[in-house]
Amino acid sequence: FSVMRGRVANVVTSRRHSQFVSRARISVEALFPFGARVWGWDLSSLENIAQAKGKLNELLVQHKVISIPEQNLPPHIFEELARCFGSNLLPVNQEGDKFVQLYIVQDRGDGVRASDFWHSDLSYLPVPGKATLLYALEIPDGNGGPTEFVDMVDALERLPPAMRAAVLSTKGAHHRKSFTGMVGRPECVHEPTRLTGDGTHALFMSPGYTAGLVGLPREQSDYMLQRLWGVCFQPSRILTYEWSVGDVIVWDNRSVVHRARTLELKPGARRCMLRASVMEEEPVP
Repeated sequence: FSVMRGRVANVVTSRRHSQFVSRARISVEALFPFGARVWGWDLSSLENIAQAKGKLNELLVQHKVISIPEQNLPPHIFEELARCFGSNLLPVNQEGDKFVQLYIVQDRGDGVRASDFWHSDLSYLPVPGKATLLYALEIPDGNGGPTEFVDMVDALERLPPAMRAAVLSTKGAHHRKSFTGMVGRPECVHEPTRLTGDGTHALFMSPGYTAGLVGLPREQSDYMLQRLWGVCFQPSRILTYEWSVGDVIVWDNRSVVHRARTLELKPGARRCMLRASVMEEEPVP
């Protein structure tokens, strides 16, 4: 994991500041109607993570996306940070004993990926993602491939009454390849909404992984989903996060969807992160 280049010097030069502010109370900066940046935490030790666990979960439920800047985390510490949000981490190897992925994007070309489309992580599984963490090791100058988020609790509330009633009367057929438009049987069927951490419901469908609506002819299903996406993903409702080295971002897959704009990276530009996925403990309807 020692592949920190580019703007990695920012972590080193800001380390003193991070150590200093860790002694003070944290401050929370609103990023949007949802989303927050949390200043004042140094999460580089197991002790500090243990002390912050309760507040981390509280802030995630409240803000749905939290950014914790100026961190300097070895992989094993990053893994323990992920465990603050749940014990069921997604393995990243066949042996099932590694849970932190080194995630590098460079010279990816024009081919599309699921991450280019709005999605809730691993929604095509009976036990989908609960929280996802990314830690920025290396971010190219200029355009680091921002990550965008939409609040699906808000999206559900914004649906016109007739559309809301139609959506709530069906279920979503999820598939990991649905963004290609070429899928057969769904990998998983979920209810149209998902219970969030504060007891509200969020729309649990996305262009990336929702292949269709159960029980509707394909043409009708596609038409309804396109109308649905038009309401959900209005530009004024999108939180765009510009990365800096040392940023940790945690998002709540129960309440938001996201996409990565890495197609915008310039040739040769390299974006390197650590990633961990916290899964639900039980199947989600």
